[in-house]
Amino acid sequence: MMPVSAILRADVSASPSGDDPSAPEPGTGPAADVRHQMEEPGVERPPLWRRVAPWVITGAILWWVFRDISFADFLDHLSGVRLSWLLPALFGYTAVFAVLDILSFGLSFRWFAAPSLTYREMTHVIWGCYLPLVIYAPIVGVIQIAYFVRHKGAPFTWFISAGAFAMLGDLLMVNAVMTVAMILNILFQFAPELDSFWLLPMALPWLIAGLHFWYWFTDSRNKYFPRLSQHALLRSARHGELHHYLRIYAARLTLSLVGILAHALALHSFGIEVPLPVVMVVAPLIIGGAFLPISGGGFGGPQLVALILLPYAGGDEALLAAYSMSFSACFTIGRALIGGVYLPRFLEDLRDTVPRMTVDPLTGEPI
Repeated sequence: MMPVSAILRADVSASPSGDDPSAPEPGTGPAADVRHQMEEPGVERPPLWRRVAPWVITGAILWWVFRDISFADFLDHLSGVRLSWLLPALFGYTAVFAVLDILSFGLSFRWFAAPSLTYREMTHVIWGCYLPLVIYAPIVGVIQIAYFVRHKGAPFTWFISAGAFAMLGDLLMVNAVMTVAMILNILFQFAPELDSFWLLPMALPWLIAGLHFWYWFTDSRNKYFPRLSQHALLRSARHGELHHYLRIYAARLTLSLVGILAHALALHSFGIEVPLPVVMVVAPLIIGGAFLPISGGGFGGPQLVALILLPYAGGDEALLAAYSMSFSACFTIGRALIGGVYLPRFLEDLRDTVPRMTVDPLTGEPI
């Protein structure tokens, strides 16, 4: 299978003196156009040290987590887990994660970047990138930009704007779940150690969301910073309608709730009993930890976050390590398997180039 880098170089390396008289001049053609658009905003292939750094940091985190843990105790906890609870919970979550990625990020890409994007193509561009996502998450944005510029002819800024629309919805729904957890804990004192102070930083996203809707759903967009509101990176906010927000929020809220259920079952399978409000706060953090720059292959971040649960595990670090490593392994293996199936289809689409858009499909205006 031809690697992505080779595909992006294919048109540039073609020589007009070869067998194909229509071959582009060196430095021209769709691939060169993709690279040119990516270089304009400063989107470049990360240097080697940056690609290696997450794995080095992950190794350091895992060494620190396991430094005082008996490996025999760790294996004992793994052998004693109730697999009939653990595996359906964690692999089931991964399957739901994949489906809801299509129903949030996939739809957002179609709404705001490429209206011709089919559900089949959504699986290619999203699921096909799960394997690179596991290996080095930041590279995914680069190769997806190449996909939309090359295969759909869309400006790279439209892709960034569409992705931000879904990402911000995800963050807001995570914040909503954690806010509800904190309020429930204040009312019923499920976990007194869960400090209500954290409601203060959780209020900031709600303030930002309120300002966002006030600006974009009133005449404020025309009164204040009208030129800024027309920027291509704000395309999704400018064209976003209420039903777009509701569908994204429904998908990402469902994912958060399924993640909480999956982690509650996983904790129970290890015999760790944690109050529901605490699970509602910690589960999104553990899941999010898999995507942090300090995480390699989904490991590292979740193991650090899981230490928050140490009091509920009786101070047993080996038990928490077994639980968090099980999540990371299942989530990584599940996404890698999906990515392995769909990556060839993603690469096939990437070879299929189309001319750049000249008319905005949403407004009919020339680009």
